[in-house]
Amino acid sequence: MFWMSVVEQDLELYHQEGCNVYGVDLSSSMLNVARKKFGEGADLRLCDAAQLPFQNESFDLILSTYTLHEMIHANRAAVIQEMIRVVKKSGRILLTDFSPRPYSFPIGWINRTSILIFETIAGREHFNNGLDFLNRGGILELIQPYQLDIESATLVGGGTTAFFLLRTY
Repeated sequence: MFWMSVVEQDLELYHQEGCNVYGVDLSSSMLNVARKKFGEGADLRLCDAAQLPFQNESFDLILSTYTLHEMIHANRAAVIQEMIRVVKKSGRILLTDFSPRPYSFPIGWINRTSILIFETIAGREHFNNGLDFLNRGGILELIQPYQLDIESATLVGGGTTAFFLLRTY
């Protein structure tokens, strides 16, 4: 099991089910929050997801939750390549992130407005990276150069969030 972004609720569910869980993040404060909660129950590392400190084909499942839009484009591609490198053959990658339009009315429009407010608060660089991610087509366009089967693709939140379950081969 591998986890790209430290989202406590996800990590806790896998941990409770007896999975070996790992997490990486560039934010030491996010890792400290997770360490306080899980102690030695998870292997949490401060590192760049574009240069993972794991061997090839180490994990059955990789999760990335709302992290790809935060990066510059070149880093996104490097992170996807690292995910593919460290997931086992026939392993899965679950990507969750913001989705480009169309957004349904009214829920999608309301959610998109809320997202824009929070992304603006996160800072100019963060906001600009997110816009670039969406303008380039989001997850679907990002994964196209790679040999990944899309097992499922789901939009929620009026079309504002996409879940892609991918399988390597």
